[in-house]
Amino acid sequence: MIDDTNTVRPGVAEILSIGNELLDGSIQDGNSYWLISRVMKLGGVVARVSILPDDMDVIAQEVQEALNRTVGKAPDVLFVSGGLGPTMDDLTLGAVAKGLGLPLEMHAKAREMVRQGFDALAARGSVEQGGLNPAREKMAMLPRGAIALRNPAGTAPGVLVEREGRSVVCFPGVPGELQQIFQTSLQPFLAKIFPEQAFAQHALWIGCNDESVLAPHLEWFQKRYPDIHVKARSGLFDENPKLKFVFSLGGQKKREVEDALDRALHDLTVRLEEYSYHVTSATDGSE
Repeated sequence: MIDDTNTVRPGVAEILSIGNELLDGSIQDGNSYWLISRVMKLGGVVARVSILPDDMDVIAQEVQEALNRTVGKAPDVLFVSGGLGPTMDDLTLGAVAKGLGLPLEMHAKAREMVRQGFDALAARGSVEQGGLNPAREKMAMLPRGAIALRNPAGTAPGVLVEREGRSVVCFPGVPGELQQIFQTSLQPFLAKIFPEQAFAQHALWIGCNDESVLAPHLEWFQKRYPDIHVKARSGLFDENPKLKFVFSLGGQKKREVEDALDRALHDLTVRLEEYSYHVTSATDGSE
């Protein structure tokens, strides 16, 4: 048990990635991978990731279930990527509104963001005409009460909806746009969801290629240090005579969290070496 790290309950996120192209293998879901890495660095956890088709009812149902989850960790924030564009298959905002029981409304600030975005593209010669048309205005139809998030890299605003202690954040599916919104416009919100969190992660190589043999030692470790998350990076048995394990811990003060993780891994290393397993840091250059 770690009791000297000022450990606090980490912010919990879920991710919905929207798009038929993700389900037919046309593209990989890099957005979820990127969001998970950023949430972890903020000291939060991602409890679930789902990939959904461009289907209004399916998305709405998933939003309802995520925000009312009773099994597992209920999310503080639901990140939704994809489906904010101007075409008929861009259904995300309507589906989120339906899932929350809210109407869609023209959002004046979002409308201006869309107009400015297309004006800037026209000025650079990237599109023939700036301004607005009905398809572009569709991107400014937001759930009632939503906050429009400026998109420094594109035309579709991000969207934040806060309702009954839960929040939904919608991003465009273009990776560069999602990342820019996350790193700029969304920062004040993220500071509330993941307040003063620190995150430490370290990896070890253990000289054994059979997880089942190491299982009793890892069970001992988890009982002793339940706040530390452990994940094996397994490969094929014949590829490598050792296994890589990644250990991560969140808390309030970075130095205390790092020191606590180091002490815990020292205890694990001592135990494993007593059983004649060779243990090295995965950051020491060993392969």
